[in-house]
Amino acid sequence: MVATPLAAGQNQSMIEDAFGTLPNTLNLNGKSFNPNEDTFDAALHYDKHIFSEYVKGHANKIDFTGFTELLSRIVAVIAAHKLAAAPNP
Repeated sequence: MVATPLAAGQNQSMIEDAFGTLPNTLNLNGKSFNPNEDTFDAALHYDKHIFSEYVKGHANKIDFTGFTELLSRIVAVIAAHKLAAAPNP
């Protein structure tokens, strides 16, 4: 498992944080993004799935540079696994 990076001063993160302010500023059909199941109201909010569909349809216009740290972590895990799995001579 590879953890998503924490923003300064935060103790939790989610993959959507890599999009910067987009999830918090994007209004879709009068609804705002809310990934929290406890406070989600379908009349007011859209969820992670709807956000992912938006990203899929607008990928050519979205800034993905916020994923650099996460992708670097994934590369490091793959490299470490290759070393650990390599046969010992």
